[in-house]
Amino acid sequence: MPTLFSSRAMRVPKSANPDPPMMPLMIDPPDHTVYRRLIAPAMTPFEVRLEGVGTFRPTSHVVYVRVADGEDAFDEAQRAVRTGPLARDLHFPFHPHVTVAHKLDDAALDRAMSLLDGYQCAFVVEEFVLYEQKLDGAWRPRRRYTFGGGR
Repeated sequence: MPTLFSSRAMRVPKSANPDPPMMPLMIDPPDHTVYRRLIAPAMTPFEVRLEGVGTFRPTSHVVYVRVADGEDAFDEAQRAVRTGPLARDLHFPFHPHVTVAHKLDDAALDRAMSLLDGYQCAFVVEEFVLYEQKLDGAWRPRRRYTFGGGR
């Protein structure tokens, strides 16, 4: 996905999250790490096709690329990740998407929607990643959990 805006935009990973951000003090206690290590091998890689663009405005200043194929697999992944010690209620219904612009002004979000209109791609999801937001505002991978093919 091309860089369209600013270095600030690069601080937010282009991601499809099975679980929304958690409060820093809640992130990755030992039982969460063990649990993720147990569930990832049971998950099967899945294909995703992205097509089209959408937004959550006015509720949230987000522009995203739509998941055209693979929604059911994303839903299964998010339900698996949000069980056991990671169980929690969502503030909004789960909506599989890939965030591409976040917390920018309306003009920048409108530009993102215009530039990404017609965007499409396909890929295989083979892992989920725990990201940690650093003091500079950038999200960086902290730990990867590779799917094991449903073993």
